[in-house]
Amino acid sequence: MGELWEDLVVASLMAMYTIARISLNKDSVLFINMYYLPATSKAYNVIKDIRVNLSRGICYPENEASVETVSSEDCQIYFNKNIHNAHHDIILPAKPVNLAIQCKNSLSIPTAISIESQLKKDPPKNTKEKKRSSKKDPPKETIEEMDDRDSFKLLWFYVGSDDSSAGSPADYRSNEIFDAIRFQQLAFLSGRGCCSPNIWSLKNIFPC
Repeated sequence: MGELWEDLVVASLMAMYTIARISLNKDSVLFINMYYLPATSKAYNVIKDIRVNLSRGICYPENEASVETVSSEDCQIYFNKNIHNAHHDIILPAKPVNLAIQCKNSLSIPTAISIESQLKKDPPKNTKEKKRSSKKDPPKETIEEMDDRDSFKLLWFYVGSDDSSAGSPADYRSNEIFDAIRFQQLAFLSGRGCCSPNIWSLKNIFPC
Protein backbone atom coordinates (compact mmCIF):
# COMPACT_ATOMS: atom_id res chain seq x y z
CA MET A 1 0.00 0.00 0.00
CA GLY A 2 2.92 2.36 0.65
CA GLU A 3 3.99 2.42 -3.02
CA LEU A 4 0.40 2.93 -4.17
CA TRP A 5 0.06 5.87 -1.80
CA GLU A 6 3.27 7.41 -3.17
CA ASP A 7 2.01 6.92 -6.75
CA LEU A 8 -1.28 8.60 -5.83
CA VAL A 9 0.43 11.58 -4.20
CA VAL A 10 2.77 12.10 -7.18
CA ALA A 11 -0.06 11.80 -9.72
CA SER A 12 -2.19 14.19 -7.67
CA LEU A 13 0.60 16.76 -7.40
CA MET A 14 1.01 16.62 -11.18
CA ALA A 15 -2.74 16.97 -11.68
CA MET A 16 -2.96 19.93 -9.29
CA TYR A 17 -0.03 21.62 -11.00
CA THR A 18 -1.64 21.12 -14.42
CA ILE A 19 -4.90 22.60 -13.16
CA ALA A 20 -3.12 25.65 -11.70
CA ARG A 21 -1.00 26.04 -14.84
CA ILE A 22 -4.06 26.07 -17.10
CA SER A 23 -6.08 28.31 -14.78
CA LEU A 24 -3.31 30.89 -14.38
CA ASN A 25 -1.91 30.48 -17.91
CA LYS A 26 1.68 30.32 -16.66
CA ASP A 27 4.26 27.60 -16.06
CA SER A 28 5.51 28.92 -12.73
CA VAL A 29 2.86 28.80 -10.01
CA LEU A 30 2.74 29.20 -6.27
CA PHE A 31 2.43 25.90 -4.44
CA ILE A 32 -0.48 27.41 -2.54
CA ASN A 33 -2.32 27.62 -5.89
CA MET A 34 -1.96 23.84 -6.16
CA TYR A 35 -2.64 22.88 -2.57
CA TYR A 36 -5.03 25.34 -0.98
CA LEU A 37 -4.67 26.01 2.72
CA PRO A 38 -6.44 28.66 4.81
CA ALA A 39 -4.16 31.32 6.30
CA THR A 40 -4.96 29.92 9.76
CA SER A 41 -3.46 26.54 8.90
CA LYS A 42 -0.25 25.46 10.61
CA ALA A 43 1.32 24.68 7.24
CA TYR A 44 0.28 27.88 5.46
CA ASN A 45 3.40 29.93 6.28
CA VAL A 46 5.65 27.03 5.27
CA ILE A 47 4.41 26.86 1.68
CA LYS A 48 2.88 30.28 0.96
CA ASP A 49 5.99 31.68 -0.81
CA ILE A 50 7.08 28.47 -2.56
CA ARG A 51 6.90 28.63 -6.36
CA VAL A 52 7.22 25.59 -8.65
CA ASN A 53 7.47 24.87 -12.36
CA LEU A 54 6.70 21.21 -13.12
CA SER A 55 6.01 21.67 -16.82
CA ARG A 56 8.29 18.78 -17.86
CA GLY A 57 6.23 16.21 -15.97
CA ILE A 58 7.48 13.37 -13.76
CA CYS A 59 11.03 11.98 -13.70
CA TYR A 60 11.94 8.53 -12.30
CA PRO A 61 15.71 8.90 -11.82
CA GLU A 62 18.11 5.95 -11.93
CA ASN A 63 20.27 7.64 -9.31
CA GLU A 64 18.69 9.07 -6.20
CA ALA A 65 17.52 12.68 -6.50
CA SER A 66 18.12 14.90 -3.50
CA VAL A 67 17.48 18.49 -2.50
CA GLU A 68 21.14 19.20 -3.31
CA THR A 69 21.34 17.51 -6.73
CA VAL A 70 18.06 18.94 -8.07
CA SER A 71 18.14 22.46 -9.52
CA SER A 72 15.22 24.84 -9.19
CA GLU A 73 15.36 25.15 -13.00
CA ASP A 74 14.74 21.42 -13.62
CA CYS A 75 10.96 21.88 -14.00
CA GLN A 76 9.85 18.33 -13.14
CA ILE A 77 8.83 16.14 -10.23
CA TYR A 78 11.64 13.81 -9.16
CA PHE A 79 10.06 10.60 -7.86
CA ASN A 80 12.59 8.25 -6.26
CA LYS A 81 10.30 5.26 -6.81
CA ASN A 82 13.08 3.09 -8.24
CA ILE A 83 15.54 3.87 -5.44
CA HIS A 84 15.44 1.41 -2.55
CA ASN A 85 15.33 3.23 0.81
CA ALA A 86 15.62 6.67 -0.76
CA HIS A 87 16.24 9.40 1.79
CA HIS A 88 13.30 11.45 0.46
CA ASP A 89 10.44 9.97 -1.59
CA ILE A 90 9.87 13.01 -3.83
CA ILE A 91 11.82 16.15 -4.66
CA LEU A 92 10.11 19.21 -6.12
CA PRO A 93 12.42 21.81 -7.67
CA ALA A 94 11.19 25.10 -6.28
CA LYS A 95 12.07 28.67 -5.42
CA PRO A 96 13.35 30.02 -3.10
CA VAL A 97 14.22 26.51 -1.80
CA ASN A 98 13.45 22.96 -2.97
CA LEU A 99 10.72 20.83 -1.42
CA ALA A 100 11.40 17.34 -0.08
CA ILE A 101 8.26 15.23 0.28
CA GLN A 102 7.66 12.11 2.34
CA CYS A 103 4.56 9.95 1.97
CA LYS A 104 3.19 8.03 4.95
CA ASN A 105 0.29 5.63 4.36
CA SER A 106 -1.10 6.04 7.85
CA LEU A 107 -3.69 8.02 9.80
CA SER A 108 -1.03 8.92 12.35
CA ILE A 109 1.94 11.24 11.95
CA PRO A 110 5.44 9.72 11.83
CA THR A 111 7.70 9.16 14.81
CA ALA A 112 10.04 11.88 15.98
CA ILE A 113 13.17 9.98 14.98
CA SER A 114 11.83 9.53 11.42
CA ILE A 115 11.14 13.24 11.10
CA GLU A 116 14.52 14.22 12.51
CA SER A 117 16.26 12.02 9.94
CA GLN A 118 14.29 13.57 7.07
CA LEU A 119 15.19 17.08 8.20
CA LYS A 120 18.74 16.38 7.01
CA LYS A 121 19.75 16.97 3.40
CA ASP A 122 21.50 13.59 3.43
CA PRO A 123 20.89 10.36 5.39
CA PRO A 124 22.49 10.44 8.84
CA LYS A 125 25.80 8.58 8.98
CA ASN A 126 24.86 6.95 12.27
CA THR A 127 21.51 5.21 11.89
CA LYS A 128 21.19 4.45 15.60
CA GLU A 129 18.58 6.52 17.39
CA LYS A 130 20.22 9.40 19.15
CA LYS A 131 19.27 10.60 22.59
CA ARG A 132 17.04 13.64 22.34
CA SER A 133 17.22 16.33 24.98
CA SER A 134 14.18 18.12 26.36
CA LYS A 135 13.23 21.63 25.27
CA LYS A 136 14.11 22.84 28.78
CA ASP A 137 17.80 22.33 28.00
CA PRO A 138 18.16 22.92 24.23
CA PRO A 139 21.48 21.99 22.61
CA LYS A 140 23.43 24.57 20.63
CA GLU A 141 22.57 24.47 16.96
CA THR A 142 25.45 23.48 14.72
CA ILE A 143 26.35 25.27 11.46
CA GLU A 144 25.41 22.08 9.58
CA GLU A 145 21.95 21.96 11.18
CA MET A 146 21.34 25.62 10.33
CA ASP A 147 22.42 24.98 6.74
CA ASP A 148 20.01 22.04 6.45
CA ARG A 149 17.17 24.13 7.83
CA ASP A 150 17.73 26.99 5.39
CA SER A 151 18.34 24.91 2.25
CA PHE A 152 15.00 23.11 1.81
CA LYS A 153 11.54 22.54 3.25
CA LEU A 154 10.09 19.17 4.25
CA LEU A 155 6.45 18.19 3.66
CA TRP A 156 4.91 15.00 5.09
CA PHE A 157 1.80 13.75 3.26
CA TYR A 158 -0.15 11.36 5.44
CA VAL A 159 -3.70 9.95 5.36
CA GLY A 160 -5.08 12.43 7.87
CA SER A 161 -8.18 14.57 7.73
CA ASP A 162 -6.35 17.91 7.90
CA ASP A 163 -3.11 19.36 9.17
CA SER A 164 -4.63 20.19 12.58
CA SER A 165 -4.43 16.49 13.48
CA ALA A 166 -0.65 16.66 13.18
CA GLY A 167 -0.37 18.06 16.69
CA SER A 168 2.02 20.71 17.90
CA PRO A 169 5.79 20.94 18.33
CA ALA A 170 5.32 20.12 22.01
CA ASP A 171 3.92 16.70 21.08
CA TYR A 172 7.37 15.55 19.93
CA ARG A 173 9.55 16.66 22.84
CA SER A 174 12.31 17.22 20.30
CA ASN A 175 14.32 20.40 19.89
CA GLU A 176 15.09 19.63 16.27
CA ILE A 177 11.41 19.26 15.28
CA PHE A 178 10.40 22.17 17.47
CA ASP A 179 12.88 24.43 15.65
CA ALA A 180 11.91 23.07 12.21
CA ILE A 181 8.27 23.99 12.82
CA ARG A 182 9.18 27.30 14.45
CA PHE A 183 11.42 28.29 11.52
CA GLN A 184 8.85 27.08 8.97
CA GLN A 185 10.90 24.25 7.47
CA LEU A 186 8.44 21.44 8.27
CA ALA A 187 4.75 20.92 7.56
CA PHE A 188 2.28 18.04 7.71
CA LEU A 189 -0.26 17.90 4.88
CA SER A 190 -3.15 15.50 4.59
CA GLY A 191 -3.65 13.32 1.55
CA ARG A 192 -7.23 14.47 1.55
CA GLY A 193 -6.17 17.94 0.43
CA CYS A 194 -3.75 16.47 -2.10
CA CYS A 195 -5.95 13.93 -3.84
CA SER A 196 -9.69 14.53 -3.37
CA PRO A 197 -10.45 17.88 -5.07
CA ASN A 198 -8.76 17.13 -8.39
CA ILE A 199 -11.75 15.68 -10.23
CA TRP A 200 -13.96 18.63 -9.22
CA SER A 201 -11.31 21.13 -10.30
CA LEU A 202 -11.02 19.43 -13.67
CA LYS A 203 -14.80 19.53 -14.02
CA ASN A 204 -14.76 23.30 -13.46
CA ILE A 205 -12.06 23.80 -16.11
CA PHE A 206 -13.52 21.36 -18.64
CA PRO A 207 -17.32 21.51 -18.11
CA CYS A 208 -19.42 18.95 -19.94
